[in-house]
Amino acid sequence: MPFTHSKEKRAHHAQAMATIPDWTSLPDNLVRQIGDCFMAANDLDYYMDFRAVCQDWRSNTDNPKDKKKDGPEDPRFHPSKWVLLERHEDVDAITLVNVDTGRFLCKNIALLLRYIFLGATGGGLILLGEKEFPFKACVLNPFTGSITHFKARMPLGGIRTVVVTTSPMMVFVSHKADGCIMWADQNSEYFQEFRARYPDEPMCMTSFAGNVYFTNRQGSILSFVVDGATKERSAQTISLTTIISSPNPTQHSYYLVESGGELLRVTGPGHHTPGQCMVHKVDTMRMILEPVSTINNHALFVSYIKCFSVTANKFHTTVDGNCIYVADEFKMEHSTIGGCLRPFTLAQVFVDYCKAIQTSERSLMLDSDGEYYSDSETDESSSEHNE
Repeated sequence: MPFTHSKEKRAHHAQAMATIPDWTSLPDNLVRQIGDCFMAANDLDYYMDFRAVCQDWRSNTDNPKDKKKDGPEDPRFHPSKWVLLERHEDVDAITLVNVDTGRFLCKNIALLLRYIFLGATGGGLILLGEKEFPFKACVLNPFTGSITHFKARMPLGGIRTVVVTTSPMMVFVSHKADGCIMWADQNSEYFQEFRARYPDEPMCMTSFAGNVYFTNRQGSILSFVVDGATKERSAQTISLTTIISSPNPTQHSYYLVESGGELLRVTGPGHHTPGQCMVHKVDTMRMILEPVSTINNHALFVSYIKCFSVTANKFHTTVDGNCIYVADEFKMEHSTIGGCLRPFTLAQVFVDYCKAIQTSERSLMLDSDGEYYSDSETDESSSEHNE
């Protein structure tokens, strides 16, 4: 009897296994379509997990790690919709949120402990620096684990905003203290530098359509252009210029944010001039500003440190659509374009993120440590402002 029972049990198990579909035998075109869906939503963690299932699925999807040694990663695999909400000093854990889908993600990245954390882009790339001389900068993709190394030393101090562009890969940073803008590509020996005096200094920096854009205190729009007849774009051949001048400078606050595939300039109430927010679309081709009456289901979070847009209904009732949350050093308020106030909930977390300087304490210590400048040069250069 025991033998018969065991035989029946094995037969039942074999029959059950026969009914389980063999997911590894999915048609090649279906595997590629599933991978494309993950890429379209910028769900890069799902994409990486999907490729890890079996060899067949890996062979039918593109490998993010297919790149030349020390070369830039394929920008298709760059995070573009993720905000790095939380990071703790000396801990390898970070918390991100997808601003389009409302999905939160906690990741442990041991690699973070081997570098100095400098900041993160609005899309989710992380700017790091080496802990030992010569303290070179590098960019980490937290989803693929790819690191792109730079020759230039990492920028130090209170980094306010980080932007990374491609073709070629360049890093742009703005400093909190004086509005200084610095940038470098992979071939740069040092970070180029731009400074302007009040009220022309760039106050808000964001990436859009492969370029970097700024506002100044007067509401003008600035961007990088390639100098003269030079066709090749590099850190040495670009300079900052005004593309849209503000015709009537006022004492308002101005912010730039990408939302729904458009670049928007938000005019906030001034420090001494309360009122409603105004929104204009920045037409970078025609170089004009167009009034916007509604941002529909989006909510904008803006400050001089960070600006981003979320799809409001993906966060249930905690974030209001057609709403602008303004958070800077002087005020913290939010309203719809129509002026209706709302209580803070999860939105408070996003507001706090907007105001936070995420640079690690280690980089601030190095900034005042002579060891960082032990070769007796600061490797700085200046750029002139072209009007």
